[in-house]
Amino acid sequence: MVQDPKQFLAMEDESHHALYEIAKEHFQSHFKAITFYAANNSGELIAAIYYPRMFDADENEVLTVLCHECVHIWQEFAESLHEHEPSREFEAYTIDEIFGNVLTEYRKLVEINKAHTESKAIKHKKQPDLV
Repeated sequence: MVQDPKQFLAMEDESHHALYEIAKEHFQSHFKAITFYAANNSGELIAAIYYPRMFDADENEVLTVLCHECVHIWQEFAESLHEHEPSREFEAYTIDEIFGNVLTEYRKLVEINKAHTESKAIKHKKQPDLV
């Protein structure tokens, strides 16, 4: 997950610059989040969710948006496999796995953001005057 599409650009190659421009246009309009797709150097499909309000929204909204984006990741994955009529169980288990991975990454980002916020608060805390 990325909060700034520039983070996604750093993941692979120059082809992602076009995705960055698309994301900027869409976020100026109405989307809460967008998922970028690309192939890594090994040809594997990778996805990055760009969700700029991730730390500002309440947790229910965040989880709902992430779940929504996971369904899109599943759709892209199924299409890449030419899987046009997957079984319901295959679909459910795959979305479950995708969401579990995304949720793990989200929890890591929450902890990093919390530590960063606490660190900034400590630095900005006024020192008591010495008498």
